[in-house]
Amino acid sequence: MTTHVPSSARHLILDTKSKIWLLACGLRLGGVKGPCARRSALRAPRKKLNDLAEAHIRLQIADGVLRPGQRIDQDAIAAELDVSRLPVREALIQLASEGLVRLIARRGAVVEQLTPDDVRDACRMYGFASGIAAERAATNATDDDLEAIAAIVHEMDVSEDRAELEHLNEDLHRKINRLGMTARLRAMLRALAPSLYSGFFYDNPAWIARAREEHRQIADALLRRDPIVARQLIEQHFAAIGEHAVEELAKRGFWRERP
Repeated sequence: MTTHVPSSARHLILDTKSKIWLLACGLRLGGVKGPCARRSALRAPRKKLNDLAEAHIRLQIADGVLRPGQRIDQDAIAAELDVSRLPVREALIQLASEGLVRLIARRGAVVEQLTPDDVRDACRMYGFASGIAAERAATNATDDDLEAIAAIVHEMDVSEDRAELEHLNEDLHRKINRLGMTARLRAMLRALAPSLYSGFFYDNPAWIARAREEHRQIADALLRRDPIVARQLIEQHFAAIGEHAVEELAKRGFWRERP
């Protein structure tokens, strides 16, 4: 459910902390921003605070602020986000289950040493699961469903707004996944989704052009009701996402060994 914010706040500028609150609390970046969004987030239940802390730590790891082998200062993060230590601890437990951090007795948590293949594997595994959904969607979808997918792809072709492109991308893949979803597949996709390093993709014009073309091909396969090609294209798309994520993380110095 999208949180509603007054139209008067639409042009407020987001600072880094507010953006993390928005991401963690499920508020659309195209809607209300800044202080109004922050106040909404402050009223969020504990699960939302866990999501906030998780999003913050994940972003710091991706940006290279937290380096492999570095101890994560839970008190500092709690103070920076103005939350108690409990959401931070629970966020670290979740990130440890994904292999991003390692919990060490009497030392706390440290950033795990990831490799490019870790990122590639996460994206390819998501692609395999999403490919199964796409294969099923090609035969299960109604004509209205397929028209809706084609409409999303068309919107992505004409939009130049980064936030809108990210939102449309999420809508497209969510719709395809839902059309071919089972309970087991849903659980797998939910578990794998946080490991996709995709938040900075729409800063790159070359990736935007490639993603548009791949989305058109996927939609075309679905419209032709070709389950095998739809599955293969989804798998290739997420493999490409993995390669692009490795390149983008390299630009941020993510793979440099800690001095």
